[in-house]
Amino acid sequence: MKIVKVAIIAAVLGMVGYYFYYSNHYYTMKNFGSLYSKWGPYANVQIQPGDSLLLDKKAYAKRLPERGEIVAYRIPGEPQDPISMMVRPGGYEVGIVVAFPGEDMNCFINSDSKICIDNIHEATGDMNQSLGGTISGFGVSTRGLKKELAEQFMKFGVITYRGLYESMPTFGDVFKKCEIAKVIAVTSPKERRKEIKNEEIIIN
Repeated sequence: MKIVKVAIIAAVLGMVGYYFYYSNHYYTMKNFGSLYSKWGPYANVQIQPGDSLLLDKKAYAKRLPERGEIVAYRIPGEPQDPISMMVRPGGYEVGIVVAFPGEDMNCFINSDSKICIDNIHEATGDMNQSLGGTISGFGVSTRGLKKELAEQFMKFGVITYRGLYESMPTFGDVFKKCEIAKVIAVTSPKERRKEIKNEEIIIN
């Protein structure tokens, strides 16, 4: 009888430990972008509106994402209204990594519906310039800031998935204060379950 009790306690402790390990390492975004009917001109995306996505929150504990990786990012503690939670479950936005601090480039969707990058060069802007711009060729990840300035508050730049709904891709900056996770799988609907791979980016 004593052996049975020990086994039950061990099993319960094991389940509790697994729960805390799983919740600390993984997160499931349910029905991401469910308010949208399609993403738009980029036809090769692996994620569709309404998909539930499995995130690995520890994937980038020791490294930054590579170009083409699909990431989820959020600002810790940012308040979310009900509509935002429907579009961005858990406060996460999802994007495809395309650029890094100090880079300026042209980024666009070509006639074959593929993401293309060309004219990668060093950004030279300073803090006195007008920042921002979400059109191709206007400092995708750096907002035009040179590397030593951009690295002070930025991690990398992405094409946002919800931006793919528009006629032109929408670029987003992922700031240092953001939590980032790797999108590793579609978990539902059942017929769409699959592992997520890096998106193809054509660099000229």
